[in-house]
Amino acid sequence: MAISLFISLMLFNIYRLNLITLTPNRLKYDYGYLISLLVRIVFLVLIGLSISKPLETLLFEKIGLGQGQSFISSIRILNGDYPIVWIFTFLFITLFISPLFIKITVNPSNTYSRSILILNKKLIEEDYDYFKTNYSLIFEKSIGIKIEVTEKYEDPPFNTIRKKNTLKVGTEKDFINHLYGY
Repeated sequence: MAISLFISLMLFNIYRLNLITLTPNRLKYDYGYLISLLVRIVFLVLIGLSISKPLETLLFEKIGLGQGQSFISSIRILNGDYPIVWIFTFLFITLFISPLFIKITVNPSNTYSRSILILNKKLIEEDYDYFKTNYSLIFEKSIGIKIEVTEKYEDPPFNTIRKKNTLKVGTEKDFINHLYGY
């Protein structure tokens, strides 16, 4: 029981990870993305098969098909003698991978997607401001030193635009003169 629960949770988390990490509606589909998408689809189909076949065996044994056989021989009998089982398999796998296709085909410029992006951005910015304020206060209370969070990017917390380096650096000749004390 514990092993089957562990395997079920593992498959569920792999399924969710496949769906969550998918980036829909990219401007340019390169080969790496298409290969990744193909691998995801194949993996989801394999997970769907590994879930649908035991369900089929349980469902069709209850209606009297393939009774009294071992699990593997029940699957063989059902798949070989009753082609309607493949329709059930196809429907289950289609249902299983439909969230993947829905996520790929949803337009990112619709009202719902824009609302989600705006809310996510607002949430991230509010949490980052809260972090900056409390981080400084915690240091000041615990060790008595006032610390200020320095930003290396112009658009924190998203960190996509790096600040220009304003450090003035001399030439190689200046560095050598500094080393030798001239």
